[in-house]
Amino acid sequence: MALRVGFEAENPAPPIDSSGLGGVGATQAQSVDLGSMFADALRDSRLFQDVRYPVPDTLEARRGIDLTMNASFKRAFRGDPAKAGKAIVTGLLLCLPMPFVVYEDQHSASGRLAVNDKDGKWIKEYSQTADLTAVWKIFSEGRSYREGPRAAARAMVAQLVEALIADRALYEKLSRDKDAKPAQAAQPPEPPEPQAAAEPPQAPASAQAKAEPQAAPAPPEAKAPEPQASAEPARPKAPSQSWDDQLLP
Repeated sequence: MALRVGFEAENPAPPIDSSGLGGVGATQAQSVDLGSMFADALRDSRLFQDVRYPVPDTLEARRGIDLTMNASFKRAFRGDPAKAGKAIVTGLLLCLPMPFVVYEDQHSASGRLAVNDKDGKWIKEYSQTADLTAVWKIFSEGRSYREGPRAAARAMVAQLVEALIADRALYEKLSRDKDAKPAQAAQPPEPPEPQAAAEPPQAPASAQAKAEPQAAPAPPEAKAPEPQASAEPARPKAPSQSWDDQLLP
């Protein structure tokens, strides 16, 4: 999956916390670099595209990381509690039971791993512990002290990687989300829909009447003078029927 991991370890090669007989031999065993061991195992799993360890302390390197893993490791040794009694019995019997007396020592390694995204947001935490029992006899304890701590470390690292692989679906989802973000950013935003211009509020009728100019009244139409009737000549008086009127004019 297309995720790049930056791995950091607080104590990549922790000392051995020992108790019981044989603890001195265990603490003097060769140190184990658990940080490098875990980084190599994570690369071999091919779960992520890249695993950077150690992470360069540069801004460019930090920007190129999708996940950050912080680990803390511990190692311990517990000697066989019956080792002293077994040794005494073997000596008193002139080493005759030596081929049959076995010793059991406990080698353990533990790791705690926190996974965060590039912004520091917590994603998940893993915790694994590997306990191995080293069975040995007299004159072979040296091999137990040399190989026991390394075997426990390898077992613990394998368990951590297996726990990460079991969450493959989670990291595949993170990978898809990472690929989806650039695609969404590449699409230009849709222009906003044009909104109809708001109509100006209408003034009340009285205000409109005041605001609108009133037309000036039309001038009265001039009436044409009516023609006057022409003066008729006076009609002659009708002749009278009396005799006086029939005399001389």
